Amino acid sequence: MVDLLLNTVAFQDQRTTAYRVYRLSIPLCAALLLPAIAQETRNIDPLIVTATGSAESLENLPQTIRSYDEEEILESAPRNFTDFFRDQSLGELQDYGPGHANFFLRGASTAGLGQSWSDGSEVSVLINGRPSGTANMGKISLTGLEKIEILRGPNSVLYGSSALGGVINLITKDGRSFQDTELTSLYSSFSRFSENVETGGKQGAFDYYLQLGGTVAGNYKTGRGSSGEQPNTDYKQASTTISLGYDLNDLHRIAFLFRNDGIYDAGHPGVFYSLSDYDDRYSNSAEFTYTGRTQDNRFRWSDKLYLLRDTEEFHRSQPRLIGLVPAITAPALIGTPGIASDINKRDLTEWGNRFSIEMDFTETNTLTLGSDFRYSELENSRERIALPGYLGGFIGLPVTLPPLSIDDRTVTTGFFFQDSQRFFDDKLNLRAGLRYDHIDQTALPTQNSAVVKSSRDEDVLVYQAGATYNPIDWLTLRGNVGTGFLSANTTQLFGTVSQANGFTFLNNPDL
Repeated sequence: MVDLLLNTVAFQDQRTTAYRVYRLSIPLCAALLLPAIAQETRNIDPLIVTATGSAESLENLPQTIRSYDEEEILESAPRNFTDFFRDQSLGELQDYGPGHANFFLRGASTAGLGQSWSDGSEVSVLINGRPSGTANMGKISLTGLEKIEILRGPNSVLYGSSALGGVINLITKDGRSFQDTELTSLYSSFSRFSENVETGGKQGAFDYYLQLGGTVAGNYKTGRGSSGEQPNTDYKQASTTISLGYDLNDLHRIAFLFRNDGIYDAGHPGVFYSLSDYDDRYSNSAEFTYTGRTQDNRFRWSDKLYLLRDTEEFHRSQPRLIGLVPAITAPALIGTPGIASDINKRDLTEWGNRFSIEMDFTETNTLTLGSDFRYSELENSRERIALPGYLGGFIGLPVTLPPLSIDDRTVTTGFFFQDSQRFFDDKLNLRAGLRYDHIDQTALPTQNSAVVKSSRDEDVLVYQAGATYNPIDWLTLRGNVGTGFLSANTTQLFGTVSQANGFTFLNNPDL
C-alpha cells in the first residue's frame, strides 16, 4: 500500500477549469484505475455568487461569467491581478508599471481620469460583493483569495454605478474553506522574492483564517534588441487578511473580515521617463456580515456593513527640461531647472451597508429584494517644490497646481429587486430585475483650486432581464439584456485639474 496525493486537472472548457485533490491509500496495481477516478470530476458545475448575489449553478445564469478557483489563480504565480488578467487573455490591458494598470472588458474601461479610480471606472471591482475602493488591479494582491469571478456586461441592477461594463468580484478565504497551515516561498526572474503564510481552521462554532504576504522585486531586464536593465521598475508589495466567523446556530452566522492590499515604492515611468518617480498605493477595509435563514430555508437574508480607506500617493518630480518637445514648444526652456518634488495624495474614506433577502414563494420562483447605502468622503492634497531658478515650467505650468481630483462628499441610496421563475423541470429559467438609485454629490473647496461648494442630485433607474434554456444536458442557450450606468464624479462635474505633462481635464456640470 502507498499514499498518493493526486492533484488532477479534470477538464477545461471556455467557462472554467475544475480541480479536485484526492489523498488515496491504494495498492500500486490500482494506479491503472486513476484515469477513471479523474473522469468522475468532469461534470462539476461551479457555483457563482456575483450574478445573483447568492450561490447558483453556472448553467442557470444568462450572463457571460468566468470563475477561477485558487489553484487556477496561483498556477502561473502572478504578482497581482494585472499579470493574471494578461495570462488569461481576459481583455485589453494598459500597463503603466508595477503599481498601475487600466483594463477593458468589452470596451468598458477602468480608467477614471486615467488613474483607475473607483468613482470613474466603468467596471466595478468588489471584495465579497461590496466595493473595494479601487479599480486599479495593479495594487491588489491575489493572496488570501478563494475565487475570482468576472462578469461581462452591465449588472447595475445588483451593484449600481460603475457596473456599467462588468463586475470583478474577489472572494476571500475563511476558516470554512481553508483548514490548514501553508508557507509559500517564491523566487523568480528580476530578483523577485515572495513569502506568504496562511493558516485557517474551525473549532466548534468558531472558524478563523489569517494570511500575511509580501513581495520585493527588482528592475526588469530586457532581452535582445534593447537588452539591459530598465531602471525604476522595481516595487514592494504587501497583503494581510484576517477572517473570523462564528455560527450562532444552524440558522444564523456572523463574520468579520479585515483586508489590506498595497504596493509601495513602485517605480513609475513618469511624465518623461524618470529614474526617481514612484507610487505608494494601498487600501484597508473591514466588513461585518450577518447571514440568516428560516428553518425551512424559504427565506434567506444577509446584511453587510463595511468601512474602507483607499490611498493613492504619487511622488513624481519633473526633471530638467531637455528634449524634443521643449525644443519645439518653448526653446528658451531647454536645460532650465524643473520640479524637485511633486507629491499628490488622494484619500477615499467610505462606509456603507448592503442588505438583501431571498424569498422562495413557490418551488420554482425566487424573489430577491435589497438595499444599498454608501457614504464617501474624498480628500486631496498636492505639494510641488521647484528647483532653484524654475520660473514657469514645461508648457507654462506654474509651481502651484491643484490635485488630480477635487474634494467631495457623496451619499448613495439604492433599492433593487430581482425575480427568477423556472419552468419545465428547471430547464427554462427566466429572470428580471429593477434598481433605483438616488445619488447626492457635493464638491468641496479644494487646495490650490477655484472650486467652490457645489451640489447635484441624480435619480437613476436601470433594468435587466435574461433567460437560460437547457433542452438537453450538453446544450445551454443564454440571452440577456440590461442597462447600466456610471454616475459622473464631482471632478468631472465641477473641477478643472491639470497634470504635469500639460494635459488639462475640463469640468462639465451638465454631464
